[in-house]
Amino acid sequence: MDKRLAQLISDYQKAVGAAVVLMAESGLKTPSSNAEWLDLKIPEHGYLKDGVRYYKHGFGCWVHLPEGKVDFDFGRNGQIDGFDEWRLWNFCQDSTRKYEFETLQAISDCIRHAVEEGTIVASSYILYYVVDSVNLLGQEVARILAVGCALPHRDQDSIQLLSSQCFESADLMFEHYKVINLMWEKKGRLGGTNGVKFRIYLLSWLGYLNETAEGFRKMNMRLLLEHKRPTSFAELIPELNKVGSLRKKYDDDLRKLRNDTFHLRASDESITRFFADDGERMKWATELHAAFASLFSNYRVLAEVEYLHLGRFGESQIRKESTERRKMRRGNATAKLQAE
Repeated sequence: MDKRLAQLISDYQKAVGAAVVLMAESGLKTPSSNAEWLDLKIPEHGYLKDGVRYYKHGFGCWVHLPEGKVDFDFGRNGQIDGFDEWRLWNFCQDSTRKYEFETLQAISDCIRHAVEEGTIVASSYILYYVVDSVNLLGQEVARILAVGCALPHRDQDSIQLLSSQCFESADLMFEHYKVINLMWEKKGRLGGTNGVKFRIYLLSWLGYLNETAEGFRKMNMRLLLEHKRPTSFAELIPELNKVGSLRKKYDDDLRKLRNDTFHLRASDESITRFFADDGERMKWATELHAAFASLFSNYRVLAEVEYLHLGRFGESQIRKESTERRKMRRGNATAKLQAE
């Protein structure tokens, strides 16, 4: 990300955090969603603690801090770290600090480039979020500002995204491959259709495993666990080291196989080479897969504990699954009563 934009976003988010804490200290309820804020029955404008003016509008609020005015919207789940071009530009104009952006378009161009490189993501609303930024949610604002570190929202957590976008595909293909491979071991042969499936599942698994390994290499997960996650996540570092050590052994061979799998190829040389070692690379790939599975699984467990502890129920898969089971039970009970 452009260093000027990164500094501007950081200063803007700090100002928004200070405004929300001041609002909470002044008796204004901090919402758990933007819809809750919209329906909140408070004066549209007035004064906060120390005579600071505020103006409530739509999903957000404008607060006139001593350092300058800051305008923000609450996110869908009460986040306060979202931003857009107009809010950043207005913050530039109203802040006592000078920034190196002379036009709104200059900020827009920087944001667009950051989205293209994957350091910023767009929400379904008008707001953008920095990947792995501290996502300040309603009631936890004061605690997070004091601690200085928090788990990003599930949708902006690059570790969760790597798991869902790459590893889950690898895991699905691996499970399919194992089923077909078991048939081969039992029968000693595979029919035409199953032979095609075997090749597709095997190569797709290894291709997605490579994508997972590449994403792992690029994101610098150690830095995230040590400096951008709650302290409890540091217990994953031994698993992180295991993955890192395993990944390096045959990573170039796996990369070449992936390229020949997902692109039209002139020859099968890279694929043939990967399997021409009496199963050594396959054994390595299976071990790497298992190490990734353990790391991502344990990360999700720690994340679930954090979500539930902080009341971030909208991000909790456990809470979601529990709610869905209750709905299913109610539906079955209703159907049974109607049948009687």
